[in-house]
Amino acid sequence: MNIIDRLLQNRRYWILFFSLLALIVLPAFMGTFSINNFIFRVTFSLVVFTSVSAVMTGRRLILFGFALALLVALLQWTSYLFRDESNMIIATSILYLSFFIFIIRSLFLMIAGSARVTVDVIVVSVCIYMIIGIIFAVLCSTLDKIYPEAYTDIVMTGNRIHEFVYFSFITMATVGYGDIVPKIPQTATLAVLMGITGQLYMTIIVAILVGKFLQQTNK
Repeated sequence: MNIIDRLLQNRRYWILFFSLLALIVLPAFMGTFSINNFIFRVTFSLVVFTSVSAVMTGRRLILFGFALALLVALLQWTSYLFRDESNMIIATSILYLSFFIFIIRSLFLMIAGSARVTVDVIVVSVCIYMIIGIIFAVLCSTLDKIYPEAYTDIVMTGNRIHEFVYFSFITMATVGYGDIVPKIPQTATLAVLMGITGQLYMTIIVAILVGKFLQQTNK
């Protein structure tokens, strides 16, 4: 076992969980608009790297994963500096989507391959839900930058992505306070998909965990 594996053993999923939690919580308490966005970018970059450390083991896989994570992080900061470039915004969002789908797949395989319902399995289940919410937030932000007046004016177009994190999670939970409202068919359709995905995930993951727990107790 190499030194990186030893450092991350039994902690990798918790590190990912707390980095995701920081991404959701910290920007709301950072005061000014510019600091909010800067903190979000920093914590988002942290999530990218901790996602890799959570799903990859072995020296080659970790080096490959961190190289990919670095690319995602660099594009994330590039899109922030050149946020008026629509092609850059779209390309970056596609890379985010591909990267996090790979992460979700790897984490889900960990749950499926687990023989027992452990604390790590539950933490991974929560991490997947949080990553799905982040993916939808990125998609909402992308549509907001491409289509003018995609959402109600409460969201600052092109900048306040953490507002979309809030919108993403309340939509996935089918709460819907009504303070942020889709105004065009594209964003309305995405909101529908968010609600469906949130409910389906909770149904599927609960069924898997309960099934594994029953198998565990019957042995």
